[in-house]
Amino acid sequence: QVWEFFIYKSDMTKKEILNKILEMYALAAERSYGEEITQLEHALQCYDLAISEEAPESLAVAAFLHDIGHLLDDDRAGDFGTPEHDGTGADLLLSWGFPLAITEPIRCHVLAKRYLVAMNPEYVWGLSEASIHTLHEQGGQFNNAQCQAFQQKPYFDDAIRLRMWDDHGKVVHAMRREVPAEIFQLIEKFLPDM
Repeated sequence: QVWEFFIYKSDMTKKEILNKILEMYALAAERSYGEEITQLEHALQCYDLAISEEAPESLAVAAFLHDIGHLLDDDRAGDFGTPEHDGTGADLLLSWGFPLAITEPIRCHVLAKRYLVAMNPEYVWGLSEASIHTLHEQGGQFNNAQCQAFQQKPYFDDAIRLRMWDDHGKVVHAMRREVPAEIFQLIEKFLPDM
């Protein structure tokens, strides 16, 4: 399986990891999971939103990479992608040496959706059709105890910010098909030398 390869292939060099990310996001330019835009365009829009809000560089990288779990294995992806993409994507990036400031907001961005729906029931009406569909697959809204536990997570605030960019980064316009060099330069900054 593709995912098993990634779990145990943590001895890749920085250049190999960057090339793999480039390859994955070239594939993302051809994929859409229930949205009217491609995975690449969604990643770029989320990154743009993070930059426009002057987010820390680590969080801007998280915004770009937050759905990398969708790009791991076609066999497990349904019409709306891979439900557990948050955890698998975070685990992959952690195995490659990315810091927790990037991996943990990614790990928590689905939990943030469940939290926000619980805290503000009207929030659900701002979600895309695909996000509403996956909300049910991902466990639905949190109960009170789950909300309180989620608020205690170290990257709670970053996860909420990432979730908001995820929700708003779905505007249909002229599609971009390449990742700007500046994003890869920023990603490279967070990879350890191997």
